[in-house]
Amino acid sequence: MEAKTAVPSPEDQTSNSPPEAPTVAEPTRFGSRRRVPLEVGPFRLVELLGEGGMGSVYRAEQDLPRRQVAVKLILAHRFDEARLRRFEAERQALARMSHPYIAQVYAAGTSADGQPYLAMELIAGEPLTRYCDGHRLPLSERIELVIAVCQGVQHAHQKAVLHGDLKPSNVLVTEIDGRAVPKIIDFGIARGLDEPLAPGTTLDPGVLGTPSYICPEALTSGETRGLDTRADVYALGVVLYELLTGVQPFGGSGVEVLQRVAAGDFEPPSAAVAKLAPAERARLAGLRRVDARSLARALRGDLDAIVLRAMARDRDARYASAAELAADLRRHLDEQPVLATPAGMAYRVRKFVRRHRAAVAGATLTAIALVAGFVARSLEARRAGQEAAAAREVTDFMVGLFQTPDPGGGLRPDATAREILDRGARRIRGELAGQPLTRARLLDTIGNVYRSLGLYPSAIDLLSQALAERRRLLGPDHPDVGETEYHLATSYRELGRYAEAEPFARRANAIAERSGNLRTRAGCLVELATIAGRRGRRDEAEKNLQSALGLFERALGPDSERVSAALNNLGNLYYDERRFPEAEKCHLRAIAIKEKTLGPNHLYLAQSLNNLANVYSAMGRFDDAQGLHARALKIKRQALPADHPEIGISLLNLGDVASRRGDLATAVARYREALGFWERTQAADYLPAAYTRASLASALATLGQAKEADHLYQSALAVLAAKLPPAHPNLTEVRAEYARFLRAAGQPPQAPHQR
Repeated sequence: MEAKTAVPSPEDQTSNSPPEAPTVAEPTRFGSRRRVPLEVGPFRLVELLGEGGMGSVYRAEQDLPRRQVAVKLILAHRFDEARLRRFEAERQALARMSHPYIAQVYAAGTSADGQPYLAMELIAGEPLTRYCDGHRLPLSERIELVIAVCQGVQHAHQKAVLHGDLKPSNVLVTEIDGRAVPKIIDFGIARGLDEPLAPGTTLDPGVLGTPSYICPEALTSGETRGLDTRADVYALGVVLYELLTGVQPFGGSGVEVLQRVAAGDFEPPSAAVAKLAPAERARLAGLRRVDARSLARALRGDLDAIVLRAMARDRDARYASAAELAADLRRHLDEQPVLATPAGMAYRVRKFVRRHRAAVAGATLTAIALVAGFVARSLEARRAGQEAAAAREVTDFMVGLFQTPDPGGGLRPDATAREILDRGARRIRGELAGQPLTRARLLDTIGNVYRSLGLYPSAIDLLSQALAERRRLLGPDHPDVGETEYHLATSYRELGRYAEAEPFARRANAIAERSGNLRTRAGCLVELATIAGRRGRRDEAEKNLQSALGLFERALGPDSERVSAALNNLGNLYYDERRFPEAEKCHLRAIAIKEKTLGPNHLYLAQSLNNLANVYSAMGRFDDAQGLHARALKIKRQALPADHPEIGISLLNLGDVASRRGDLATAVARYREALGFWERTQAADYLPAAYTRASLASALATLGQAKEADHLYQSALAVLAAKLPPAHPNLTEVRAEYARFLRAAGQPPQAPHQR
């Protein structure tokens, strides 16, 4: 911009008016010319950087201290009362904040001719989306930038400032010491969170921000509560959507966009990418350093769920804060379970049941059943006379554990499975020193029963001894060695120690592959798939499950129960990735196999009905979900004793469906029924009972029954903290729920039992 103009002399000025500020005629983008001051306060305007609805931004210079700044100025021809109020709101908002991811404010004032201005940090950067595409940032680095933006937004919220117009062009990315640093700018329509809208206020979308980023509640006439921090969380979700996919969630323009925003009419990121033309999908994938097929896969699951939660039409279903959104993104990057899972507490309980399938079926009954299974397998697999004799030794030993103990044995007639197994472990150490192969088999058998009961330290101890014995006696490639490696892999995986589990599973799979045992190898592939899924490698998990399914079909036929079990695992993987039609297909086939081979009233069928019900619940097909859970409950009540834990699981599932459909009264009734069942039939520290207390607490908190909810949360956390590892995702999630409850109640967000 030219800095040449005539300065009026004192003789031309009247005594009762201030001197006219030096100005220059400057062209606008509309072709007209306007007068702007050369100086505002201590700043000399150098170059027009941009124009917006709230004014123009200039690059300017300051002598003391020597620096370049950005000056935002409202020009005289744009003066009106509303714009001045909004500009003053921005000045006050920025003055409250000091954060590395928010543009710093240096000064605010009024020019000599009365035009308000704001001087702030000059950001030599690019808009967020342009920077990410220009540098071809992978998804992980894009997410890191969003996390940083969330931190800046959270700081603004803590200062009681709502930005109100978050979008990629209002986040500039600069580089500091070679590191990309986002800077949030343009708080031009920000307002204080302590300035709620008046009841009945109808909000003008033009004032609220850019249509594609306006939250649905801002478009609702008659909104009485006003906007809160979740309006910015929604906009952050839209920004995240664009960064991940390269497209905006709401197509069209103008009124059409606003209609789609108000209706919540958009597709999950993975679905939006999958529908793109092949060439465009390949181009956008290339900007993210992946191939076109991998991009949609990378978005399915956690990232879809996180975006959908951030952009939920109902703000009560969104993350409560930008910090919560950032925390879930961090969990995704760290390959930890995210909180935005579609089924809430039902998801956690289903995961628990899958990990502890035998324990849920009843401790003593499970122990007996597993012993019988191991004995039968030993006799079937070992036909030679010496091996058959060794198997009979295992049989005799295990059956002896369940016979009435001798008076001096210290074992009560009503002993628990744990006491029986502990007795067996002691006998193995004392009685079988001269029979190493038999000792190794028994260590493996009892160790695996410990595992089925969730007694992982004892299981790992015995299985490690069995593995050492078998390697020494049989060599590293013997099938029995692979069997114990597999059991150790399962134990470590169920304990959540996936890095330790994986080498055992890989060695077991290699041994099974060399031996040509299709059924055993299929089981190892299922275990590897489970581990890969838990470590975030979903493509590998799906590949292994598909391979396992094919091996089971070849080895056992298409209608084998093991085929239905593999379908169940594959369906659960698709469910976790929100690929609900594929999950439904797997579970429907598994149900058909079980109905054909096991009959209409078998317990395994009830488990598959539960899984399909979870899929339908996540799809919003609540009537179908409720019907399947009710059918599963009927089967369990017919097939099991009246106090069997599986009955309580079904009661809990029915409560979760009612909760998800918003019928909290029914949910509370079901949760209370389940909790009463646990209290009558199980020990006080039974894990499903703790999960039930947490679910009931969440429903009661929503209904405003804070006192009872607080008590239930604390009771649940006491059990979870005692029974689970400190970093277990289920414990972490319930702690986070309790912290949100405390914040909502105005208490310090420090949940108990965090040692």
